[in-house]
Amino acid sequence: MKAAVLRELKRPMAVEESGRPIPGEGEVYQSGSVRVCHLICTSPMVTETIRRHHQLPLIVGHEVAGKVVEVGSGVK
Repeated sequence: MKAAVLRELKRPMAVEESGRPIPGEGEVYQSGSVRVCHLICTSPMVTETIRRHHQLPLIVGHEVAGKVVEVGSGVK
């Protein structure tokens, strides 16, 4: 699958090939399209949140449209 990968803060993201995630307990794997807002790289507040709470590289995306392909245990 292709993924938008943020390797460095304040740098453009790269679209890269990534392995298909396997959903864990309580998770859902959804196939489709994902939009990434420009704020992920330009907003100081978002940049600081990423710095404090996430480890790079980070696969980013929100505004998902697609279909559920697989679910982990515990998902109804």
